[in-house]
Amino acid sequence: MWSGDRRILTVKRGTVDGRVFYVGDDPFDLKIWVEAVSNALIGKPVRYIPTWIVRVMALAGDLFKALRIPFPMNSGRFKSMTSDYITPMDRTEAALGSAPFSMKEGIERTVQWYDDGSDRWQPGPKKDARSTASRMTGSPLPPKKRVLTVDISVGTFDEQVSMIARLAASRTSSYVCCVNAHMTVEARDPAFAQVVNGADLATADGMPVRYAMNLFHRKGQERVAGMTLCLRFLKRAAAEGLRVFLYGGKDTTQAAIIERAKEHPTLVIAGAHAPHSDPGNHGSSAEAHRNHESGPTSSWSRWAARKQERWMALMKGRVNAVMIGIGGAFLLYAGLERRAPSWMRKLALEWLFRLGLEPKRLWKRYLVTNSIFLT
Repeated sequence: MWSGDRRILTVKRGTVDGRVFYVGDDPFDLKIWVEAVSNALIGKPVRYIPTWIVRVMALAGDLFKALRIPFPMNSGRFKSMTSDYITPMDRTEAALGSAPFSMKEGIERTVQWYDDGSDRWQPGPKKDARSTASRMTGSPLPPKKRVLTVDISVGTFDEQVSMIARLAASRTSSYVCCVNAHMTVEARDPAFAQVVNGADLATADGMPVRYAMNLFHRKGQERVAGMTLCLRFLKRAAAEGLRVFLYGGKDTTQAAIIERAKEHPTLVIAGAHAPHSDPGNHGSSAEAHRNHESGPTSSWSRWAARKQERWMALMKGRVNAVMIGIGGAFLLYAGLERRAPSWMRKLALEWLFRLGLEPKRLWKRYLVTNSIFLT
């Protein structure tokens, strides 16, 4: 609401030389400002987290800090978030006058600026790395919008499945990342962010990513989860004669997938390979040749977080197929893990179901990583 940087240049030197001036706002209720911004951006009120939950997180953060485990919240930050900080504006207003426009006008200008040019917040020059895929499929790839650290593809579930099918049919060397909250936090690493943002499609796999997309960009984005994508694509591949290659995971997992895939009699599993070491060591000509020999139109990848995305980026241009990193959906489709009931998925509680199944492996991801996403 305040813009004194130019006015200060016109004030008499004796009034400002050698003195400190603060630029801020008159005291106001932050809740009123937050509600006004939310209504201006998305036309909905803000959802609030009860203070006691944040306080518990802060106490847990103190414990993690003592154990030298990174955590986004602690008592010091909680105090900072809940304390009033009043900027001393008396000297500034005496020299420069009052703020040039009201809080309401400031919010309107900010929202207008955001709607007109929010995409300009990109590091470095933009490069259209996906133009080759657009040319080969004969149709443009869906646009993307930034969610925290990564760019998420915009479009309905059916539209994105259709685009992947077109990439497969044209045998375009490309890759698809299924992005959840954990991946957006991992992408604070610039090198990994470059990998995810280089994907031809980056789907809103997790509900938090979908909510963030709709909050920031008002797109009405649908969730495009890896497991649902897998089910729909295999059905379409069977109908359209698209050949599937399985890469990663264990031999037993791949065998279970091939067995279940028999529910689509016309589906062709062109091949399968389960390397028994880090996929970073398999970005070789031999791996590319293995895929070419089987003649797949799509290659389904399953590795741990980061590894499958890096492998796909490494193999782009070497494998003439669309590579799709579906991670845990391998195990779900194989019937080796259970998926949360639909009502839990609709309420964004799938994480709680998975945490109950694998608390030792997932507690840190959901308690620490997802907390960083929320903050």
